[in-house]
Amino acid sequence: MKVKGSALATIPEFIREQFGEESFSGWLEILTPEAREVYEEPILNLRWFDVPTVLIEPMETLCERFYAGDPRGAWDAGRFSADKALRGIYRMMVKIGSPSWLIERTSRIMGMFYDEGQVDVIEENKKSGTSRLKGVSIVSPMIELRVGGFMERGLEISGAKNLRFDMPSSMTRGDPHTDYHFAWD
Repeated sequence: MKVKGSALATIPEFIREQFGEESFSGWLEILTPEAREVYEEPILNLRWFDVPTVLIEPMETLCERFYAGDPRGAWDAGRFSADKALRGIYRMMVKIGSPSWLIERTSRIMGMFYDEGQVDVIEENKKSGTSRLKGVSIVSPMIELRVGGFMERGLEISGAKNLRFDMPSSMTRGDPHTDYHFAWD
């Protein structure tokens, strides 16, 4: 499984903004040599990288170092990534659309960053929706939570108020897919 550089580029930025330059340097030092090599230099946005080496392991290290082992760090990094992606070039599209409009397009967004897996809309209403992640060869809470955080922040940017979230099924808990259910006022 591969991830596009544009999805990885926000990780160093997230660490620097949230925890400082010294913390980024400390994080970089404890990565494996393969991961460190990727994060030491500017990441090429269009290049594809190996998920276990450059996404899962660095995200686990981020969670250990800055969140006392809590995988919530992957969720927060996903939210940060959505802020950068959806407030940049895609800002007008997200602002013009509604939260439901964004849910309908999650499958396209997933395909922009990962070379496998898909996100299907399995339920959509005016004030709620459920998206299903499936078809990934690597199951990791780092991927599930990062995708969930990205979706949550994307929905907030698109106008969802008082957003509530539930993950009723999860591949990391043994289910055949991961469902993200969101509801808002």
